Amino acid sequence: MMRVSTWQRQLREEAARTLAVFCVDGRYARYLDEFFESTLQLEGADWLGVPGGAAALAGREAAEGDGEYLWREVDFLVEAHQIEHVILIFHEDCGHYQRVLGSETPAEERADTQRSDAMKVVAELGERHPSIGVKAYWQRGDDTAVYFDALTPAASPPPAEPPD
Repeated sequence: MMRVSTWQRQLREEAARTLAVFCVDGRYARYLDEFFESTLQLEGADWLGVPGGAAALAGREAAEGDGEYLWREVDFLVEAHQIEHVILIFHEDCGHYQRVLGSETPAEERADTQRSDAMKVVAELGERHPSIGVKAYWQRGDDTAVYFDALTPAASPPPAEPPD
């Protein structure tokens, strides 16, 4: 048996109740763990990585049925794992968006589409699961650093209970 780590993490309740949906692009995926731990203070979450991240949830499918499949998986995880927070990560220069929008589509137009799609998914998650908070980020970088810019002003809180 091979030991993977010399330290042990304590599973925190908020981490166990968080779902992250992100693109599997290796240029960016490796920075997610650091972002989750250092910035968001989460020592783990349910991770759902697919090409384009939440793109298919917004209708940017590579093949018919991709979005329906991904929504089934998200809905399952939200219910089965009692998810309270969803974090969506979109990134610059995404090959999935180039594939579904066409390579002739300018990079800035693809980025604008991704940001718009992020807001669509935030809204849809709010309708499907009104008790969860959703936060979306734009991941970008260069040779010296990777940045995560908030696309949503704050995690959308669950709706307030109406007064009696």
